[in-house]
Amino acid sequence: MALNATTHFLNDKLPVFAEPFQRNIYTANTTWAINGTRTLAVTVPSIRMGQWRFKVNSYPGAGAGQLTSLKVTASDGTNTIVLAYWIGGFDASDLLDLTGQFFTDQPLTTISFIGAVANVANGQLNIDVNIAGTP
Repeated sequence: MALNATTHFLNDKLPVFAEPFQRNIYTANTTWAINGTRTLAVTVPSIRMGQWRFKVNSYPGAGAGQLTSLKVTASDGTNTIVLAYWIGGFDASDLLDLTGQFFTDQPLTTISFIGAVANVANGQLNIDVNIAGTP
């Protein structure tokens, strides 16, 4: 997804508790190509509220990869909190686009997306994440 489209989506379509917030946007992407548990961690500068977006863009290759669970966590370097957790319910080749909001007392410095991946012997999952937040 183009950065301008991502910026528009996060800034205008996902208000956080109806409050304006700084336009700090962080993006990351990766390819999960091996069965098992995979993690994509995004470093952010001490944010306390915001939104996240996790998107499976495509399944290149011959296989129909599958995300069997997803856990979204956040850490201040000492404590880790769970922002969201899904188990099962995703079919092979689902193009997921999941979002969530957070508000915490902890100054978060890392937001991690931890997925269990299956059926990617001949394919892979292309993952994009976006995070918008404010101190």
